[in-house]
Amino acid sequence: MLDFVGLIADSAADAIEIEKKLVQELYELEGGEDRRSFLDELFLFMTKRRTPIALMAKQVLDLYCLYKLVTERGGLVEVIQRKIWREITKGLNLPSSITSAAFTLRTQYMKYLYPYECHKENLSTFEDLQNAIDGNKRENRRNDERFEPFLNPFQSPIFPHALRLHQPLR
Repeated sequence: MLDFVGLIADSAADAIEIEKKLVQELYELEGGEDRRSFLDELFLFMTKRRTPIALMAKQVLDLYCLYKLVTERGGLVEVIQRKIWREITKGLNLPSSITSAAFTLRTQYMKYLYPYECHKENLSTFEDLQNAIDGNKRENRRNDERFEPFLNPFQSPIFPHALRLHQPLR
């Protein structure tokens, strides 16, 4: 039994029918011929890569709108570096109650749309993306340095691995 956004599929045939309905929902959203052309091309690209359909907040993620919002702002790397995921979230009209929306959108974009962005727009490379992610991590660590570091009582500051054998079993 497979669960697709609250729709239960008892068989592979049911799952295919549900996936068709979810794809149809994407085509029926606003955007006209531009949306249709984008989705046709994207789904062909996704089929070649065997990538499934993206869902978010128990609804079909509007890949067309997400792609437009991100590429209009310079692409994924630029959005990460400028930290403007909140703008993207608002542009998609996602509920503010989704506290992890920025992280989830970034993850979904990286999985479903970034390879397509690279193929179609050539705004950045995977190396650029990795550098942007690493830069974000470094900056977050720098911001955390103003707090005292947590000292693990089972590690010696001089010999960090010295007391590891004495850690309690969990």
